Amino acid sequence: MNTALCAVALICLAFSLAGCDTDNSAEHLRQAQASIAEADRQYNLGDVAKGRDWLKKAVALSKADEVFFGGSSGQLGVIAVASNHGDYEALASMLIDASKDPKLASGPDIYQFTGDALFRLGRTTEAKAAYARNLAVLLKTYPSLTARTPSGRPVQLNKAEAEWKTGDYISAKKDFDTVRRLYPDFVADASNSEAYFAAEDGVFLTDAEKLALAAVAVASKTDDPMVLAEFQDTLGWVYYKMWLADHSKEHIDNAVTYLELASSGFPSEPDIHSHLAQAYLAAGRQADAAIEYSRLANMWPADRTVKATADRLAGETTGAPPVKSKA
Repeated sequence: MNTALCAVALICLAFSLAGCDTDNSAEHLRQAQASIAEADRQYNLGDVAKGRDWLKKAVALSKADEVFFGGSSGQLGVIAVASNHGDYEALASMLIDASKDPKLASGPDIYQFTGDALFRLGRTTEAKAAYARNLAVLLKTYPSLTARTPSGRPVQLNKAEAEWKTGDYISAKKDFDTVRRLYPDFVADASNSEAYFAAEDGVFLTDAEKLALAAVAVASKTDDPMVLAEFQDTLGWVYYKMWLADHSKEHIDNAVTYLELASSGFPSEPDIHSHLAQAYLAAGRQADAAIEYSRLANMWPADRTVKATADRLAGETTGAPPVKSKA
């Protein structure tokens, strides 16, 4: 075979191999997504160990963005499934490993979700380090603060949230104000985010109440019940944190009112049930709290604390001994 024919043959072989790699990647992604769906099913059945195993299989098959963050056509990702079922322990471990992958680590999102998972576990020092990395990569990825992310979200809003999570309240509040001034379509989102973060940290609660009320007022004029429910959850959570500070009956009554509305509007959101359960306990409504914790335990089978609380309250409200947690 002459040199020209050899060159043609090598080019054809290269394209053939590239096609095979593409096919394999697509097949691995398909298998990974099927594994994620099976993980979700196992968690729903209450089998945490099998749910974790299937998530690990998904990650072993493919580390494509879709595997972690979900696909554009609605497929669930590892983050959504683990979070929805309260398995932050497994999620944190997988995200820490994934953040070492150059492809995934090139964007800020992996660090944000790593920080969120670590924060849920009470590993605040590690969480703040992840949030600091998230902020650094965000600014490197989007040098212009007037840019928007691929989803259309203002980069400056992401910056404000990242700053808040690192403890830089002053810079965060300035950026939230800037978003509200420059992006009319994100005024409510910025106000809701700032109010929720303030409630989580138990700071600036008077300001948080005003921001959350304004966000709810805007959301009530839209036709998206889940967004309204999320904003009502924020407002209810602000009132609960205000009650923790002053034990005012007005504040806990307001907390229960808005959290009940949120639960009705978005019944599949575990965090809302968590907030409502805590508010019921604060209001002395133990039987209602027991129901909410029972719902939450079914949603978050991997959360041992929630399961233990649900079992204890069930025993106290029925007079039966608490059921021993299997988690």
